[in-house]
Amino acid sequence: MEAALEERPAIEGSATEIDTGSNPPVETGNAAVPAEQAGVASANQAQAMPAVRDVLSQPAVRRAMPAIVGLLSLLVVLIFWSVMTSTPYRSVSDGMEQADVQLAFEALKSANYDVRINKSTGRLEVPENVFQAARIFLASQGIPRAAAEGGMGSLADGSSMTTSQFMEQVKYNNAIEVELARTIAEISTIEMARIHLAAPKQSVFVRDRQPAKASVIVKPYRGRVVDPAQVLSIVHLVSASVPYLATQDVTVVDHYGNLLTGSNAEKDGTPALNNARFEAEREADLADRIRELLIPALGGGNVRTVVNLEMDFTQRETTTEQYLDLEGGGAEVRSEVITSDTQTGIAASGVPGGTTNIPPDQPEVVPDGEVAENPVNTETATTEREQTTRNYELDKEIRFVKEQTGRVTSMTAGVIINEEALRDLAKRRYYASVDEGSTVTEDLLSEEEVDGDAEVGLEGAAASLAPIPSAELQRFMAEEIERFRTLVVAALPYNEARGDLLSMTSAPFFSDPPQEYQLPWHKDPAIIEWGRHGMTSIGLIAFFLLVIAPVLRVYMPKIEENDALLAEQLMDGELSVADRKALEEGESLDEIKAKLKPKKSAISADMLDTANSYDDKVAVVRLLVAEDAGRVANVLKRMIKPV
Repeated sequence: MEAALEERPAIEGSATEIDTGSNPPVETGNAAVPAEQAGVASANQAQAMPAVRDVLSQPAVRRAMPAIVGLLSLLVVLIFWSVMTSTPYRSVSDGMEQADVQLAFEALKSANYDVRINKSTGRLEVPENVFQAARIFLASQGIPRAAAEGGMGSLADGSSMTTSQFMEQVKYNNAIEVELARTIAEISTIEMARIHLAAPKQSVFVRDRQPAKASVIVKPYRGRVVDPAQVLSIVHLVSASVPYLATQDVTVVDHYGNLLTGSNAEKDGTPALNNARFEAEREADLADRIRELLIPALGGGNVRTVVNLEMDFTQRETTTEQYLDLEGGGAEVRSEVITSDTQTGIAASGVPGGTTNIPPDQPEVVPDGEVAENPVNTETATTEREQTTRNYELDKEIRFVKEQTGRVTSMTAGVIINEEALRDLAKRRYYASVDEGSTVTEDLLSEEEVDGDAEVGLEGAAASLAPIPSAELQRFMAEEIERFRTLVVAALPYNEARGDLLSMTSAPFFSDPPQEYQLPWHKDPAIIEWGRHGMTSIGLIAFFLLVIAPVLRVYMPKIEENDALLAEQLMDGELSVADRKALEEGESLDEIKAKLKPKKSAISADMLDTANSYDDKVAVVRLLVAEDAGRVANVLKRMIKPV
């Protein structure tokens, strides 16, 4: 026994020496210093975490380690789940002033919205599922309230005596742009507008003045459209607000880059595009008229129609002046002037070529009141002159005729009807034209009244009657087509004199089977949702297998160790948990004694004292191992394990 007691310190000492380690032999000379440094480094590494190891090696810590690992695992799972199911946030403070951001934050907080401030951008954010509700709430509170920068109120900002005239003009133009943009944004369909003015400085000379120009970009609300009437209103609004700005110099564009106002060349020089658009709209309107007439009788989808118009867009102007005789009795005299003049004297006489105009040498004196005699010519000469001027009242008509552009010169239309729908309509017509007082129809109608079926009528009677002859059916179908043709001709601007053509026929329609859109499987929302849950589950299982299970295997005692520790803790004659349970279940006294007997040690203290030789000691140790192997193993572990 003394030898055994002497061997234990040797074993413990050897274990201590192995556990602590010793430096390898170091040679003297030049290599002594590096070898010593290597030994110190290895010793530091070996003793880096002695306190942690001691703490983890304590039995209480080892018993509590599974619970600690379980709590940490549960915390990791909760964090992972919260990250996977976190709600995204959206900003509600875009374009707001800082004062408005503060007001919005206070308003949302008072309304119990989950609002936060983004630390990186400083924006006000709310959960995406309440984003629209938050915007509506802010709008109801009148937020944002701050006006945009610029406007007429900014003209006084930064002005001084040293401000140049150019800068003043720039600020004035900017103020007009901002004010016009605010005015245009008041239109119900427009969310935002921006205006760029090009207003050159005007000269005092009229011939040197240059026209101003403007460009407008508008952004309508989502789902809204800016109609042509609103575009025209914007053009006139801008043109009336800027001096020397004509309406044709205003360009309006939407936020997609679509030109909402035509260019000058399109308006004046080449109106072919406008004419083609007008012609297409007119054709579509006539086609809609045909469908509105035929669809109630044939059903939706059973009529196809195409209308083609030839239109003359030539502009003609005629001026005519015409004098009219309304009563047929000629013109009426409004005024008349008659002038008459008569002259009497001696007729000319004498020899042609003679000196008849020379006075005589001795003229004869004729007393007053007497007429001198003319011995040559005694005849008198008389001259009469008469002039008449009459003014007539006439009926005159001046006519100025300007023919309308877009005159229809010819029209062609084609209408095709689904033959099946036309056949059904012809059958209804046929059975309705058959003897209306027949017993079959009356019986069917009486059955309709008795049964109360609102859908059984002539159609139900037709189903019970004999089949219609093919010739009769074709005749009724032709009559229906002719009836429809007459109706369509009356609804269209049809003129046979100018060569218009209307063709109407029937044909079976081919209907494609409905094709359902197959969403790709990887874009299916259900698959995406299940995939998220599946990946989460796989991640959790992998985390348990790769992290938690190894830790539990290290710190959870094995079954053999549990049995050894239990056997070590039980004293001689002490009952185990299983024994107590068996006792509670009601075993007999003999069975309990049989279980208690093996609990007593088979090695007495006398045997340990009398074992002096090496063989005796080996025999005693074998008996100990055979009787209680677990206790012996724990003793050896404590002997080997460093203190």
